Amino acid sequence: MLLRLIARSERRNRRLRRRNERWQWRRRYWDVLKSERWKHLRADAIAETGGRCEACGYFGRQRLRLRHKHFRTLGQETRDDVELLCPWCHNSERREWRQRYWAVLKSERWKQLRAEVITETGGRCETCNYLGRNRLHLHHKHYRTLGEETRSDVELLCNSCHKKADAGRVRFIFERRIIKRLLPSFSGKLRLQIRRQRD
Repeated sequence: MLLRLIARSERRNRRLRRRNERWQWRRRYWDVLKSERWKHLRADAIAETGGRCEACGYFGRQRLRLRHKHFRTLGQETRDDVELLCPWCHNSERREWRQRYWAVLKSERWKQLRAEVITETGGRCETCNYLGRNRLHLHHKHYRTLGEETRSDVELLCNSCHKKADAGRVRFIFERRIIKRLLPSFSGKLRLQIRRQRD
């Protein structure tokens, strides 16, 4: 009985650590996007391209978005690490990313990695310890190494734990969109206070 309680508390602590790591990365990402350095980088990119989208040539300074090509230099980006895109190209980049994501999930490498993780964990969910080889999903902890995943980049989760992990991501994005729409006139300090209270 005592061993079960210890194992349960260890699983809970592991889960909380992972959640905190995700939130810390998100906070760092949004701090970068709100920083003066990012605004100056965007202004430099607009000046360099003449206010045009780098992909299609659309002209519209106000609507152009700065997009990370990768997140390896998060917080220390240079002009080579970002690109200036119009909203349409930005969305098509997402579409291409989704296609790349599904290609990774259908690849033999992914199936082999899943089989290795299942044998390593004994066919159990890493969060709740559910046993069921066929109903387990290999979940990305992050997408920085998409297509080149290692064991530390993924975790084996049952269906319900996988839904909870994905719901945490979706909830974060949804709350951010609501705050953007409902609070456009409020200052950044108030938004920061609201985010701190929510956390």
